[in-house]
Amino acid sequence: MKLLYFICLSSVHEDTQKRQDSLFGIFDRYIAMENGPVEDSVYHNRGILLRYTFDSELKLSDKYQEHFKFNYPDVDENAYNKSDIYRVEILNEQLQDPKNNKETDETNLMLYAKMVDKSIEHLRNKKTFPFEDKELLIQMTHELPLWNKYINKNDTCIQLDNIEELKYERHCFDELLG
Repeated sequence: MKLLYFICLSSVHEDTQKRQDSLFGIFDRYIAMENGPVEDSVYHNRGILLRYTFDSELKLSDKYQEHFKFNYPDVDENAYNKSDIYRVEILNEQLQDPKNNKETDETNLMLYAKMVDKSIEHLRNKKTFPFEDKELLIQMTHELPLWNKYINKNDTCIQLDNIEELKYERHCFDELLG
């Protein structure tokens, strides 16, 4: 979850005018927790998020359904929970329906996808970024100003609307990476 925060942070640039011009426009509710900032909806829905994946065409699939079909090919498909299959079908219909593809400030899903790619590429180019070292990632979050500002407050929801604070957070992050 710390990686998500750093990916979002990497999408903030000097010319970023508002939060919605970065990945914080999608992942917009971070909470300062003991081990660093955590996106609230991702954290509270992590069990569901682990179950479903998107393929290369951004079509939702259910990993459990695929696992069931692969490992039990001789079992009648009705043995699998039909409500889950139905839920995936409904979600895919909603995702494919153009009227459900909301555009925010003329920004669409593909622009955010490109931001993700650029942010990950930025982090990969930083040789000092500890992708797989959880303890170092936690240390890094603890050295950033926004986590420190909110960790000891009653309301630990990190306010992301001040673009200057986000730019400063990005600046401090870049300094940590050298």
